[in-house]
Amino acid sequence: IFARNHLLGREAEALDGGYTRLLDLSDLQIWKPMIAAVNGYCLGGGLELALQCDLRIASTSASFALPEVKVASVPAVGGAQALLRAIPSAHAMKMALTGDRIDAQTALDIGLVSDLTDPETLLPEARAIAARIAANGPLAVQMVKKLSQETAHLSPPEFMAQSNTAWGLLRDSADRIEGRTAFGEKRAPNFTGN
Repeated sequence: IFARNHLLGREAEALDGGYTRLLDLSDLQIWKPMIAAVNGYCLGGGLELALQCDLRIASTSASFALPEVKVASVPAVGGAQALLRAIPSAHAMKMALTGDRIDAQTALDIGLVSDLTDPETLLPEARAIAARIAANGPLAVQMVKKLSQETAHLSPPEFMAQSNTAWGLLRDSADRIEGRTAFGEKRAPNFTGN
C-alpha cells in the first residue's frame, strides 16, 4: 500500500514537470532483489532504472547509453553517479561525457551487466536467476542487499561491524538452523522466512 500511495504521489509530481521522480526507486526501500532483463535500447532513463536493479542481464541485441549530454542535459535520476558505482570510473565517465552508446558485449566486458544471452532466452534466464535467488534463505538475501546498499561507503572496520551485527541477527533464525541442518543432511532446505 505504501508503494502504491507513494507512486500516486509521484504521478502528481510528474504532472508538475518532475517526471524523473517516477524513475527514482531509492526511497521505496525495496529489500527484495530486483533483476533488469534488458532487450533492445537501454538509454537515458531506461539505463538509470536498470542501474537501480541489483542484477542486470542483457540480450545480445541490447545497447546502453546515457545520451543526455548530446541534448545539453544531464541524467536526472542519478545516472552518472550510479554508473560510477556500477563500473570502473574510466568507462563510466566516457559513457556519461560522450553520450555514446555501447553494445551488449561491451556492457558485459566492463561489468555493466552480469550475463549475456540470446533475445529468445533472456526472460527464461532472468527467471532462472530469480529462482536460484528465491531458493536461498529470504532473510539472508534481504540482509545481503541491505548491507550492500547501506554499508558500501563505510570503511572496512565499519562494514565488518555491520556484517557481524547482521550475522548475529540471523544466527538463531529458523531459516539459518534449517539451512545448516539441510546441509548436514544433504537435502534441499525448506526456508520459511523466519
